[in-house]
Amino acid sequence: MEEESFNTRYSLWIKEALDELPHNFTITDPFLSNHPIVFASLGFLKMTGYTLEEVIGRNGRAFQGPKTNRRSVLEIREAIRQERSIQLSLLNYSKSGSAFWILFHMVPVFGKDDGKVINFVAVQVPINGQEMIHRNVVDIGSCRREVFMHQERDLSVECDVQGLEDWEHCEASESEKLKAVEGINNVLSILTRYSELSGRLVCGKRCCLRGADCLSSSLVISLGRIKQSFVLTNPCLPDMPIVYASDAFLTLTGYKRQEVLGQNCRFLSGVDTDSSVLYEMKECILKGQSCTVQILNYSNRKDKSSFWNLLHISPVRNASGKTAYFVGVQVEASCRNTESQELRPETRQLSVVGAVRVAGSSSRPSSSSVESDEQGLEDWEHCEASESEKLKAVEGINNVLSILTRYSELSGRLVCGKRCCLRGADCLSSSLVISLGRIKQSFVLTNPCLPDMPIVYASDAFLTLTGYKRQEVLGQNCRFLSGVDTDSSVLYEMKECILKGQSCTVQILNYRKDKSSFWNLLHISPVRNASGKTAYFVGVQVEASCRNTESQELRPETRQLSVVGAVRVAVRSSFMVTY
Repeated sequence: MEEESFNTRYSLWIKEALDELPHNFTITDPFLSNHPIVFASLGFLKMTGYTLEEVIGRNGRAFQGPKTNRRSVLEIREAIRQERSIQLSLLNYSKSGSAFWILFHMVPVFGKDDGKVINFVAVQVPINGQEMIHRNVVDIGSCRREVFMHQERDLSVECDVQGLEDWEHCEASESEKLKAVEGINNVLSILTRYSELSGRLVCGKRCCLRGADCLSSSLVISLGRIKQSFVLTNPCLPDMPIVYASDAFLTLTGYKRQEVLGQNCRFLSGVDTDSSVLYEMKECILKGQSCTVQILNYSNRKDKSSFWNLLHISPVRNASGKTAYFVGVQVEASCRNTESQELRPETRQLSVVGAVRVAGSSSRPSSSSVESDEQGLEDWEHCEASESEKLKAVEGINNVLSILTRYSELSGRLVCGKRCCLRGADCLSSSLVISLGRIKQSFVLTNPCLPDMPIVYASDAFLTLTGYKRQEVLGQNCRFLSGVDTDSSVLYEMKECILKGQSCTVQILNYRKDKSSFWNLLHISPVRNASGKTAYFVGVQVEASCRNTESQELRPETRQLSVVGAVRVAVRSSFMVTY
């Protein structure tokens, strides 16, 4: 798959041209799972000692080891997330296990037609006559500081691991930096030339379409998985242009993508479009609110036909709560009466809004970006504490924990220094628990990777509905809510859907803690991690007796799907992105 994706973008002859280059480099594909290597040069294979079969399909972190600087790895990850170039010194390991310093220079390769990142090219130049930074510790009164002495040494490519504690960093020479830049330029030149043969042009700089900001590749990939008709607009740009249009939207309207991006959505309007509806939409957008309207739009089909568009507009906010985009979800009104067995159009629209918000939150750069703005870090790289100081810190922690534990016993709300998980429940991160706690509906989260698929989170509304306490629920399988009159065929239907990793909605008779029964309109849906694997199942409960009391509120099915979307946002945001 990895080599096929590379050949499709360029041509079958590109590998021969790249193999003639003398540089050590790899090419990776961020669109494939785990961001694998799709090409490795002969020089890279010789430098690392691996064969081509051992390298293709692996992630670049496979060549790191125990002494590789974690800060450097984080900087590379951030560069990939932000789709920018980076150059730094990095300690890698060969197949034999020996460590060696390289100058790592990586750049993104962009598609010329849409500005998306196609590949990353990473050139690795061995640091030979390297300038090492040696560490000496000098005691100045009670303050211990470090002085760095620069010395020139003729060292082989492979540095002795034993000496890595003394030689913390390898600085590349100017000639090695120029060599890395030359390698990047040569590789980009070949990629550009051979992409012309296939008609799928690439370039070393992002080319954005008029009026459209360039969305990150990770966001474009996530949005591409949503099959409904929708567009994404940017309110921060002049005239609020469309920056993304789904394939279903292009099919519905008959336009091509390049005809849509950069346009304001009003281009779909025509002579018979109601101006009062346009004004209503404008007012909601200015207020940052959602709205649903039915509007007459016009397609680009041969007959220039009009269609009634059931349009839902909703803001998509960033981590700070500011509106980053607006999503507009379209359903052709003529399709509304043909979907008796499917989800209502309004429900489908809300599910699209939730999916877009998941995609947006998952693509944002991590707030834990590597920042090094403190004055003096260039001169004072690191300060090592003595063993006595480390012991003093541990002693302080133990003393504080001892007092906290003793006084918590007096209040009856015990604390301890180690996390104590309830039976059968994995320990969710605090950030995920906080995010889930903001969702006010009744739901539980179960982990299919643990024996008997236990509940690992239960909302406050679920506890109110069932009458159980949290410690009575966590670690249990959801079947504890069943009783003598629960329909076993419904349980079997739920089990089959879970085994297939599918969503389902059933009405089932459940029992509270006080043994009273209630009809539960239950929706179950998988929650997947960044790699697409099912990490959890969410079960959203609505007491069936409440269904007839909500004529002016959202339908139960709509509320359930909104909960599923909110849970997916919380879970996806809690996963770390790896390169």
